[in-house]
Amino acid sequence: MSNPEHSTAEKMLYIAAGGYFALGILSGLSTWLSGNILGIVGEKLNVRLRMAVYKNLLRHNASYFDDPEHSVGKLTARLATDSNNVQAAVDQRLADVFQ
Repeated sequence: MSNPEHSTAEKMLYIAAGGYFALGILSGLSTWLSGNILGIVGEKLNVRLRMAVYKNLLRHNASYFDDPEHSVGKLTARLATDSNNVQAAVDQRLADVFQ
């Protein structure tokens, strides 16, 4: 003999388990999507920052680069590292805000 109350409890258990499974899948997808979106935003910010700094460097006279503080090597290194540091900071802060 089948117990109808047992059958209803089993159905509710399967529904709850399916709901938790679906929530887990949805959570994983949203984490993946937000990571991709934040990566794109950070990369676009990085490109904009590098272009702005590069355009600013092109406006200087040649004598500006004669100063040891403004050597081409130092400026190039700063251009390469500073924008990446800003991108990493923005990515982390935006990820913290969205979580």
